[in-house]
Amino acid sequence: MVLSVELEREHETGRWIAEVTSLPGVLAYGTSQVDAFRRAQALAFEVLADRLKHGEDPLTGHRSQPRPFGGIRFTPARQAAVAR
Repeated sequence: MVLSVELEREHETGRWIAEVTSLPGVLAYGTSQVDAFRRAQALAFEVLADRLKHGEDPLTGHRSQPRPFGGIRFTPARQAAVAR
């Protein structure tokens, strides 16, 4: 499983935003690209673990039967500078 992480930089504050695009609402701020990326990874793992604990499909959040869950890999999707 590959989870794409989009990285954007806010012009006004200079902070970075990392969003895991396949998990709606999973985004994190950081002082650098690496910091934001790591925070988004950690949050994504928390969301996936919480869904599994509650009998939900890790990717969709819908109730599901247990199924094999392979390895997870995070990869940068793109970078963009954005004014927020």
